Amino acid sequence: MSRDRLIEASAVAGDNTDIGGNSIAEGAPSSAWNDALRELYAQAGRAFVTGADPILDVMTLADPADNSRRVRFDAGNVSAGATRVLSAPNTNGTILTAETAAASFLAILTNVAQPGQFQAIGGGLGTALVLPSGGTWAAAWFGYRVSTLTIHAAFSTQIAAGGTELAVATPDVAWTGFAVRLT
Repeated sequence: MSRDRLIEASAVAGDNTDIGGNSIAEGAPSSAWNDALRELYAQAGRAFVTGADPILDVMTLADPADNSRRVRFDAGNVSAGATRVLSAPNTNGTILTAETAAASFLAILTNVAQPGQFQAIGGGLGTALVLPSGGTWAAAWFGYRVSTLTIHAAFSTQIAAGGTELAVATPDVAWTGFAVRLT
């Protein structure tokens, strides 16, 4: 079988007896090596430079310190005939999956024990609006009348200690906003 693309190479060295029809088998004339090497470079160019011969489901990246830690890209969700481009910013970073990004975002929203964490705040109908306990918070909120769906209190902001009452209980008023823990 003529090995016309890189992905057709065998993982068993002895099975690779030609490159693009140029014999590299045991006893092959040395003159065949010139064409075989050129063909190998052309196949690499088609696979890695022009993308004309994409690598099919076999390109795996490994951690240089531990070869058992691996990652592979899969284009199974890309529409047939489409090419999708992944771009990287000019900075180091971490690739997040949809699942880990959602979990990370949820952790930011719910872990209010650390500075920099966000939390939605709100008082139920007719109850006071109070900051979460602990630390110092920056908060922004407003109040609206539930019966008429009109603004009761315009948008307000305040930096205050945890547990501070930001808005008093008012009949028919609900308070809503967010807070960021500063300390």
